[in-house]
Amino acid sequence: MYKKTLPILLVFISVSSLFGTVNLNTIKISYYGEIGCSHCDLFEKSILPEIERKTGADIQLQAFDILDPVVYKNCETALQAMGLEFTIFPVLFIGNNAYLGNAALEAGLLEEINYVKKHGEYRPFNSLISTTAGKVSFKLIPVFIAGLIDGINPCAFATLLFFISFLSIQGRTKKEILITGIVFTFSVFTTYFLLGLGLLNAMRMVLDFSYVRFVLKIIVSIVALVFLGISLRDFYLAYTGRFSEITLQLSLPMKKRLHKVVRNNNGKIFFLGGVIVTGFTVSVIELACTGQVYLPTIAYMIQTDSSLLGLRSLIIYNLSFIIPMGIIFALIYAGLEFTAISRVFKGKIHYVKLLLSAFFIFLAVIIWFA
Repeated sequence: MYKKTLPILLVFISVSSLFGTVNLNTIKISYYGEIGCSHCDLFEKSILPEIERKTGADIQLQAFDILDPVVYKNCETALQAMGLEFTIFPVLFIGNNAYLGNAALEAGLLEEINYVKKHGEYRPFNSLISTTAGKVSFKLIPVFIAGLIDGINPCAFATLLFFISFLSIQGRTKKEILITGIVFTFSVFTTYFLLGLGLLNAMRMVLDFSYVRFVLKIIVSIVALVFLGISLRDFYLAYTGRFSEITLQLSLPMKKRLHKVVRNNNGKIFFLGGVIVTGFTVSVIELACTGQVYLPTIAYMIQTDSSLLGLRSLIIYNLSFIIPMGIIFALIYAGLEFTAISRVFKGKIHYVKLLLSAFFIFLAVIIWFA
């Protein structure tokens, strides 16, 4: 039997269970998660009944919305009282322990109830079984790969090459180019991260119900398949040297606008400030093109990442996104000629398009297993 209650100061209930007796007929658990999300629905309507069936226990559920600031603070306080740190949600409190993250939560609940049935008391507190911090989730691998592919996407890479050529024409030294590269990369990372943070959490608010998320999966699959067809066409065009006919690239007016941004913001005076502005402006404008990868990946993050505000996936995606950028600036500093990098990139664009095609196939399928 399940019961949802309004947010209360559950920290006292959670901590007091350390000293309370166990009612073998009804086991109370407190669940802190994103109410209305797919996992919360799955947990309440599928996982709990299955655990009740297996153990014969009657579980009374109290569900709290972790996105409510008061509820979040209560959860954090309860964890701190147990000597634990809030790192990820959902969080499940049962007896003397708390379980953080979907995998630990599901496995831990079953083990806790089996322990109660066998010993007539809750399992002793153990911080090692209570947290999943430090474990690698395989669901983050597609996020990392997507960021890496987006980092070598012609949309982003072409502007980067122009920026480096502009610095070379200005007569910048290798050291200046390296410093500029670090500042530019940081600016791009910060801008992309903040854009993603806003988009992800705006979409989370809209997609608060499981049936809406089902519709999202359909939309993502359709969009991915459309981009697959376009990317395969672009692969053929790039392979045959018809670069100007490629569809998924910055339009000529957009390229001119970006080049103007680079030239206007990187004069001798206040140079590094101009680099920051350039990184920000370029990132915002390029989103119209790089969004072909970023937006579907954000939809995937919504389905798989239950960390606070989706920070974990966003950080991984954007760190992966700037890896190619960092490598290019490092190669320039090491002495590799800009023209050589540009020549290699142009000669390998068709491979990038093939990678994008593979990514869109993968995304269209994996979104249904998220």
